[in-house]
Amino acid sequence: MVFQQLPLILCLLSITKLAYGQSAGIVQLQPSEKAHFEVIFAQCCQNPSSCTRWRNTTGSTGSSNESVANLCALAGNVCNAEGFLQVLDASDLDMSCSFPVAEISQFTTLQFLNISNNENLTGSLDKLNTQYICFMAQNSLIELDMSFTGVDGSVPECLLANSELKTLALSNTLLSSLPDVFTTNSKLESLDLSNTALTGLLPASLSFASNLKLLNLRDNNLDGQIPEFSQKSIEFVDLSGNNLIGGVPHSLAAHPSLLSLDARDNQLTSLPIEWTASVYDISDQAPFPLEQILLSGNDLQDRFPIGLAAFPALKTLNLANNSLTGEIPSAQNNTSWFPSLQVLDISNNMFAGSEPAWISQVNDSDVTGNRFGTPVPPEENSPPTKPPSPPRPSSAGGGAAPSEISSDSESAEDNGLSGGAIAGIVIASLVLASVIAGGTFMYIRRRQDRNIHGTFDKFVEM
Repeated sequence: MVFQQLPLILCLLSITKLAYGQSAGIVQLQPSEKAHFEVIFAQCCQNPSSCTRWRNTTGSTGSSNESVANLCALAGNVCNAEGFLQVLDASDLDMSCSFPVAEISQFTTLQFLNISNNENLTGSLDKLNTQYICFMAQNSLIELDMSFTGVDGSVPECLLANSELKTLALSNTLLSSLPDVFTTNSKLESLDLSNTALTGLLPASLSFASNLKLLNLRDNNLDGQIPEFSQKSIEFVDLSGNNLIGGVPHSLAAHPSLLSLDARDNQLTSLPIEWTASVYDISDQAPFPLEQILLSGNDLQDRFPIGLAAFPALKTLNLANNSLTGEIPSAQNNTSWFPSLQVLDISNNMFAGSEPAWISQVNDSDVTGNRFGTPVPPEENSPPTKPPSPPRPSSAGGGAAPSEISSDSESAEDNGLSGGAIAGIVIASLVLASVIAGGTFMYIRRRQDRNIHGTFDKFVEM
């Protein structure tokens, strides 16, 4: 049996040796790239306690003049058949230097660079030979991980737009600015800038990053509103621990790919109307994959998002420590609400009325700190309105759009006016508007030639 499997075993061993460069004499680092590696070693590994992984492999005594390791032979690195570096793992080396980007950029076939967990690796990314890092990002580099380093400054624009990068991890650094330069040409799939020093507005152009799947900007000092996410690709969004205001954008309410939304500990005040107005028929499951919603620690002044009851994959819903009000609806006609919900935290809100029976079926629920068992105040009893229809272009002549007329008519009918009365009011209004418009036009016409130049001069001055 063993001999029958021997060809497969030998094949796997050959692949492993090729991938990690562990077969002595087969793949050696190109001399030109070795020279650049020796410079990096001399600059960043002067401390005898640093770069121990490289030192143990080379058997050096700490002198930077000694020959260094064959990078192709180190676990975690990958060279191609010609000895050119494609994957460089320089993480956890305790490197102490300014980011040696000029030397690293000479590894012309490098696709993956991991230099994370080097706290004494410093430098301003936007001022430190930016042309080198841009050269790598616009040519071969696919993944860059500089998390847990001491780099600061602004994220270079070239890493965000017109770049070959798919993964950019810069978490737990001192970076303070994220440029608003994302474009539809961006190939970024994962962007992690969590726990840095980012300030300013959350870039609105994030919605243009058409391939973005993971966005992690938690624990920063970002302001402004959450932009609409027009791309279909987004799956994970973490914006927790910032200073964001406004509401959860409508584009995330019924997103076809979103799995997790974390916006805890911000200053958000509203939920999407799609969630609170029960617009989904809860007898049918909404075809959305959303599994986790974390919105605790905001200032949400809305109702319970009962529209989520039809989301078949929702497992965790955390709305604790907000100002949510009203009564939570009860399931009717034996409808299965929240079929996958396992964790529900609505503690420390202002819900009133009866506690719905369906909550007791959730494995882990916390409803403390509410007003269950007390009457719902009258001002909290009004039913939520449904989402407005998409705006339509205004009709010719400056009249109201059809949707606006329809809305006004429905409102008038609700107040007891018949269709004929409504039609009469509309016609009279249009006639009156025409008379006024005609008089205004004649008045303006007489003054136009006399005042046009003066008006334009005043506009320019403003």
